Amino acid sequence: METAVGIIAEFNPFHNGHQYLVDQARKQSGATTVIAIMSGNWMQRGEPAFR
Repeated sequence: METAVGIIAEFNPFHNGHQYLVDQARKQSGATTVIAIMSGNWMQRGEPAFR
């Protein structure tokens, strides 16, 4: 059976620390799928997001 875990994040740019977060979310939840909910066109710091 497939299961999913969700992460609300701003991966801009994506780096090894973000990969660690994804790996730990999958490991600790036992999920087979990780879903990342990303920010819109603007980041928290007021910069435009990459397209």
